[in-house]
Amino acid sequence: MDLEPIPDEPVLMADDALVVADLHIGLEEELREKGVHIPSRAEAMGR
Repeated sequence: MDLEPIPDEPVLMADDALVVADLHIGLEEELREKGVHIPSRAEAMGR
């Protein structure tokens, strides 16, 4: 399977399929507790 990220977009191509995902499994909170901040992309994705 060929995987190709699409620059500046939260998607990738997997062979001939466009893959879009929004998975939240608590990693943001765990990283925040360790001092790592991941900015929200909610506004950018709403365009």
